[in-house]
Amino acid sequence: PGYIGRVVSVVLQTTLFAVLTGVIFGLSFTFVCVCGSLNRLIDTFCCEVIDHMDISEVAEVWNLTQAVLRKASGSITHGLVALCVTLAFVLPLMLLDVLLHAQRGHHYLCFAPLIVVCGVALMAFIAARISDKCSRVPHLINAVSFGVGTDAQRQQVVDYIVGSGAGFYVFSTRLTTVMLIKFAYGWAVVAMGIASKVVFA
Repeated sequence: PGYIGRVVSVVLQTTLFAVLTGVIFGLSFTFVCVCGSLNRLIDTFCCEVIDHMDISEVAEVWNLTQAVLRKASGSITHGLVALCVTLAFVLPLMLLDVLLHAQRGHHYLCFAPLIVVCGVALMAFIAARISDKCSRVPHLINAVSFGVGTDAQRQQVVDYIVGSGAGFYVFSTRLTTVMLIKFAYGWAVVAMGIASKVVFA
């Protein structure tokens, strides 16, 4: 009975872990696809500006583009924040598992949570890249020639794009790669401190 109970417990734990991991990884993949589409939307706008777009149409098309970005980011904000909070709590536990399994020689057990962490982190950085691309659009437009006598109008368009503050927003906060790296670095230090205190206490 004791052996059967241990087997059942291991099977239940493995099944629960697999289901939760699949749900988190599936949501992360979905958000990666959405954020990747938004990145391609900005790339398409830039290609159209370079190819054949008239300077009088740039502001109107950009207004539509940033509206799509704001609507899409607002639609997935709650899910993205939930996954990032999950990652924040999983990271100390994962580091704790790494330290414990490293002492026992079971390094292969650390790969499954590492995949989940990498998936959520990839999702967050792809979302942050949207804001980084938007911040580079004015420099691109400023470097494109739209013909003679369009310098003043081009400057107005550049000022409009800069003032629009387009990007990926999380609860009215513009998410950037620099902000994400600072948060990830700080939380990694905290997680490592928590895990080391638990293991070596």
